[in-house]
Amino acid sequence: MSMQYYDLDPVHFLTIADMTWHAGLKFTCQELKLFSKVEDYVLLESQMRGGMCFLAQRYARANNPYLSCYNPSEPSSYIVNLDVNNLYGFCMCEHLPVGDFRALALI
Repeated sequence: MSMQYYDLDPVHFLTIADMTWHAGLKFTCQELKLFSKVEDYVLLESQMRGGMCFLAQRYARANNPYLSCYNPSEPSSYIVNLDVNNLYGFCMCEHLPVGDFRALALI
């Protein structure tokens, strides 16, 4: 079936996900821009995570000017509570990046 529709031989792929990726690229005629610097690829690869990732602390203490217990001699810190549902579903509805990769600066 894949030979008939996509001209891809399943024997040349280790996983069905890899073959699906190549079939999608071939079907959409989308050309991906290659990384020009090794550092860009290493940065991207180091930021990839698989599965569910949850980091939490039992106790957190904030120190910022908006609190009554603010201590200016200590560094400022904030607590952010993020509650996000259906991240996988959201990502599957978005377009994948194909080029113009650049690093974002933290403000």
